Amino acid sequence: MRRISLVFLIVISLTCRVLGSVGTTSGEIVTIPVGARQVGMGEVGVVNKDGSSIWWNPAGLGYIAENGDIEITHLGMYEGMNADFISGSIPLKGEIKEFGVIGVGLGILDIGEIKKYTSSGYENGEMNLRTKVMKIGYGRKLVGERNELRIGLGIKSIQDDLGEAKGKGMGIDIGWIYKLEGGGWSGGEPVEVGMSLQNLGGKLQYENESYPLPQIIRIGLRWGKDIGICDIDTEIELMKEGTLSAFKAGVEFKIKKIFSLRMGYKSTGNTDISDGLRIGFGVNILNVNLDYAYSGYGELGVVHRISIGIKFGKVLDIEGIKAGGIDPKEAFRRGMKYYEEGKYAEAVLEFNKVLEVEPMNEEAFEMMKKASEKLKEK
Repeated sequence: MRRISLVFLIVISLTCRVLGSVGTTSGEIVTIPVGARQVGMGEVGVVNKDGSSIWWNPAGLGYIAENGDIEITHLGMYEGMNADFISGSIPLKGEIKEFGVIGVGLGILDIGEIKKYTSSGYENGEMNLRTKVMKIGYGRKLVGERNELRIGLGIKSIQDDLGEAKGKGMGIDIGWIYKLEGGGWSGGEPVEVGMSLQNLGGKLQYENESYPLPQIIRIGLRWGKDIGICDIDTEIELMKEGTLSAFKAGVEFKIKKIFSLRMGYKSTGNTDISDGLRIGFGVNILNVNLDYAYSGYGELGVVHRISIGIKFGKVLDIEGIKAGGIDPKEAFRRGMKYYEEGKYAEAVLEFNKVLEVEPMNEEAFEMMKKASEKLKEK
């Protein structure tokens, strides 16, 4: 625990040192919100927990268990523009606690064809405008008994193809997520606080000049309550020097772990065209997620996002959930109670029940390992 607290303070100190360095921007592809689930909740994503974390906060990779995942997102944008993103994660040797998780991502923004003109004003053919971003990241959990800290690092490469003007650049992302044990102040549920700093030191270099990448600061928290399962996420995002760029809040309602309804709101405080309501929904069947999100951009039009994600590993037992035979939240609480009382055999049985319903539940997996180790010591 002492080690966790020390590392947490170091991460906070590093965070504070760069807060004043946000400046003029370029390379807008790195500002596009990725993932229909996150956008449907108001574009909150700093406390994200799957392979798409590489676009929001690489520390979220540290939550991934089993055999990793993959997610593809398509954006049908205004003015005929389109964007596609793919991301995936691979737990190293399957042991998150010791080795962490690697994530990769590729994004393409296709602006489309526009006409070229000579200096005299005559048409001179057409050119296609396109921007690409490639990312690799690493995240892991630093072990704590109750409170937990996850950290992450990402590196990206950006390529701009604007006809005759071509640019290249790189940037660095860092982030952390700290999980606080719940108490009376949080309804007994844990609260997760996260922060990410994106595009640090990055710039796009063209033939004769260069432009800095938009440095993005995200601060957010997540709280969830099992009341037909409701997850609430809020996020604050800074994208310019010393100003609050946007406040975003969202809610997700999960029904029997299969259907999800989402709603969120984004506000910049200055009637920006990106302000407004976001809505979305999703379906999860046999570890395959299909998600949709709708967001409006004023006179520019509407952006539709569709994401499909696959989690590799043990398949979710839908029939078991329908039968209502196991309440994973209650089973986990019983397991923790048995563990604290030194009843390790009973604890193992309860944590195993959780994993039967939620095979990707990292907490239950790790607590079952700890209880098993205690049994061997007896």
